[in-house]
Amino acid sequence: MGMPRTKGAPAPAQRRSDRRFESRFLCAPLLLILLAATSGTSWSQATLSLLGAGTPQLADGGDAQPVVLGLKIFSDVPGKVLGCSFYKSPANTGVHVVSLWDSAGKVLASKAASGETPSGKQSVIFTTPVAIAANQTFTCGYFAPAGHYAYDRPAFTAPLNVTPLHVPVNGGVYAYGTAGTQWPTRSYQSNYWVDVIFAPSTGSPTWISGTQFTTLGSTASVTWKTAVPSDSQIEYGTTASYGNSTVLIAAPVIAHSVELSGLSAGTTYHFRVRSRDADAVLALGLDSALTTVAAALPVNVATSPLSATVTSGATQQFVAAVSNTPNPAVTWSATAGSINSSGLFTAPVVSSSIMVTVSATSQADTSKRASSTLTVNPQAPVLSVEPASLSFSGQAGASSPAPASLSITNSGGGSLTFTGISNQPWLVLSGASGTAPSTLTVSPALSGLKAGAYAAQISVAGGGTTKMVTVSLTVTSPPVQHSVELSWKASTNSHVVSYSVYRSTISGSSYGLSASAIGGLSYSDQSVQTGGTYYYVVTAVDDQGRESGYSAQVATIIP
Repeated sequence: MGMPRTKGAPAPAQRRSDRRFESRFLCAPLLLILLAATSGTSWSQATLSLLGAGTPQLADGGDAQPVVLGLKIFSDVPGKVLGCSFYKSPANTGVHVVSLWDSAGKVLASKAASGETPSGKQSVIFTTPVAIAANQTFTCGYFAPAGHYAYDRPAFTAPLNVTPLHVPVNGGVYAYGTAGTQWPTRSYQSNYWVDVIFAPSTGSPTWISGTQFTTLGSTASVTWKTAVPSDSQIEYGTTASYGNSTVLIAAPVIAHSVELSGLSAGTTYHFRVRSRDADAVLALGLDSALTTVAAALPVNVATSPLSATVTSGATQQFVAAVSNTPNPAVTWSATAGSINSSGLFTAPVVSSSIMVTVSATSQADTSKRASSTLTVNPQAPVLSVEPASLSFSGQAGASSPAPASLSITNSGGGSLTFTGISNQPWLVLSGASGTAPSTLTVSPALSGLKAGAYAAQISVAGGGTTKMVTVSLTVTSPPVQHSVELSWKASTNSHVVSYSVYRSTISGSSYGLSASAIGGLSYSDQSVQTGGTYYYVVTAVDDQGRESGYSAQVATIIP
């Protein structure tokens, strides 16, 4: 295209009048795409383009050289470039790479076209929109590896203004070569039918706005507005490929309303609105989605567990599952006992078994409920015996130790009878049977028992269980009586009338008086203890009460 072929330039008679050419571009934001959709309502800022739905003067210029063709553009307002479009002839084959360059030739986005039609307008949306500042010049373009590109000529001899977008003089650009993303900079007063898909920032003029929808059963009503009177039609289907269209409503209006009928319940549909104005400029909405209401199913309630057995006064947790309604709440009730709002059942206190029905009623539909059944049994008697062990001690040949008591109680429910048995003849039980609460008396008998250690067990049975009480008995031998026999020689003093005996546990000192006024010459000490060592001395007392000194000390050890 270094010098595009002049034979491809349209003759003057083929060209539109300047007025028609200007009107065509000033009246038509030719591709409007809805940016967002939410369930029920969507509001959007329309996207804009420059060239509309018309066709080029020459769909195939015949040039077969590989070439990149583009359009220089700038915007009065900031926004985002969503993609670019181009017009192709059937001979314009191969992989078409669409690119976006900044004013310095840097590639801002690039994507290969897919799903092309054999001819006509092809649109490519970039994977990520590219932000563009106000008055920033950028170039949309595509690579035609087999040439055969479309063009109008002369074109862009004056700026093209479709507010807020503008094409400068000689805005149609090209670059020959096999590099698919090379920056096209050469111009030949031609329009190569490359266009932009541009989304102005919030606050810029909208061309399609207020798209809303409502669903009812198998129908959906879609409404939208256009900037100028236009016809009304909707493409729809279960995928973004649509496949269905409503009947075209040709009457030009600004406020549009179209009904979709025959839809399946509980199904998601994609749709896109279409409006074409009096200049044949087509506005397309972006893909949106709606979901029809599923056919109403009856509310269903289920409880778990379906049955249970509990004892008197015990608790049981129940759970309710409610389906086919957004309200899962239930009201619990029970024919006996009590149940709280969380499904925790407390059984009544009973003396015999009863049946209880627990029910969960849907708060969304009180005609729907589910029930579970419980068997409530009385509490079983539980035998308790205290203490668990007893111990006794006594002396052989002496009286028997004092008896001890066992406390028999029922810590469960109902009535409990018991029986106590001793496994040793020397252990005697009194009150060995009866109804709890009661006291069982335990008495050991020492008669005939020798010194030693004895063991026994008492078995107390009742309430289906048996409790064992261990008993120990220690029998000691009678104590051995020890004595010390003392004797001495008589004093030769005729005035001595008696004698005194002193005792100590320390040799040579600390003597204490054991006996006095002893008239004879002997004394028996009965107060000594086994294992002790004792020291004795004797004194003589005369008829004047005078006492002599200590005699020689004698000592003895008690075995």
